[in-house]
Amino acid sequence: FPLLFMRFPEKTRLAIDTRSVRPSVAPWIRPRVEGRFTITPETSIVSATEQGQEISLKLSDGTTRQIDHLILGTGYKPDVQKLTYIDPALREQVQEQDGYPVLNKWFESSVPHLYFVGAPAGYNFGPLCRFVTGAKVPARQIARHAALAL
Repeated sequence: FPLLFMRFPEKTRLAIDTRSVRPSVAPWIRPRVEGRFTITPETSIVSATEQGQEISLKLSDGTTRQIDHLILGTGYKPDVQKLTYIDPALREQVQEQDGYPVLNKWFESSVPHLYFVGAPAGYNFGPLCRFVTGAKVPARQIARHAALAL
């Protein structure tokens, strides 16, 4: 119920979002990974160079690694200002809250007819927006709003 979610106070929305979508793993995976692989949280790859069958990585913490497999957990956090496919002047007009665009019930930002769906809509409409199953409500809302403008 994304349209109901947006009516909750900000503190409640953030608490639900934090509880609903958080980094986790199935309990049976942890014992298969811990102590067997190098895990480097909160680190980014500065460069990657192919060296035969391996990859040489330079990491943001100053270390280097020779690896044969790489798994990235990105921890995606929306940030309107990093959406470089939107003109910078237009991005500056989008009202934000902690990187998320502030949206009305039509999924419309503070810029008329500029809509956001998916993870960027999560601040207003909840964690369901991050998943395919959550696409139905924004599709319906945006289509209705576009029809009203005709």
